[in-house]
Amino acid sequence: MIAALFVPWCMIHFGDQLGWKMAYILTGGVGLFWLIFWFWLYNPPAQSKRLSQSEFNYIHSDADEAKVAAADALAPKPARNTFQKLVTFQGRIPSNAYLGMTLMILILCAFIFFISRMMGVA
Repeated sequence: MIAALFVPWCMIHFGDQLGWKMAYILTGGVGLFWLIFWFWLYNPPAQSKRLSQSEFNYIHSDADEAKVAAADALAPKPARNTFQKLVTFQGRIPSNAYLGMTLMILILCAFIFFISRMMGVA
């Protein structure tokens, strides 16, 4: 959330030529700086001293469900050809969500194309 506010500030403060470069450099630097604190402060739930036993049990309450799902995933499935594997999203995303996402991407690409043509960029 902070990066969404920080990047436009970089563009205004550093100008058009250097702004986008500094946005990448500074957000990357802040991310690496945050990574140091993340490794210092974060502990897995099994090693955390601030986690009560009831909270730990709640986190791991779905372990039995995960074992059943993993066993179902390892069950043999009928073989498909390579092209069918590429375009089949069964079990990963509902088909209407896939079609809607694809339509929105196409509309966005067309919008960007026509706006860039109107501005004389392309």
